[in-house]
Amino acid sequence: MKRRIEDILSTDGIYVSPTMGVSMRPMLRQGCDRIIVVPVTGRLKRYDVPLYRRGKDYVLHRIVKVRPDDYVVLGDNCLAKEYVRDEQIIGVLTAFYRGTHYVTVRNPFYRLYAAAWQLTHPLRLAAARFRHLRSALYRRLKGKNNQ
Repeated sequence: MKRRIEDILSTDGIYVSPTMGVSMRPMLRQGCDRIIVVPVTGRLKRYDVPLYRRGKDYVLHRIVKVRPDDYVVLGDNCLAKEYVRDEQIIGVLTAFYRGTHYVTVRNPFYRLYAAAWQLTHPLRLAAARFRHLRSALYRRLKGKNNQ
């Protein structure tokens, strides 16, 4: 029987796993990298990466804003923000292995990456909207030419 992450964290105090999904690319690569998560102690801070539950799914996204009653989170490879309450959070990322390279979230280069990546969000959002509009216009023009 497969153990739940919550159970592993409560008994072992640490959870280590390969990554699944692409929402945290380019920082974490699906199936290539491993995450190290520990239980949460206290309120989290901006740029922390909580592991939380969304329905039956586990999600690992970065905090972009701390609010009194919740957090605004965003995956590094996502455009839409989510809102997460403390009771949804299971653990917090403390380090990861990118291939064989160990990276702690306290590493100054990691912290610089987290801040810089969040600063580029408006540009990435504008680029995605542009690609969507371009595709819609192309489909519309292609449809008119076929009539």
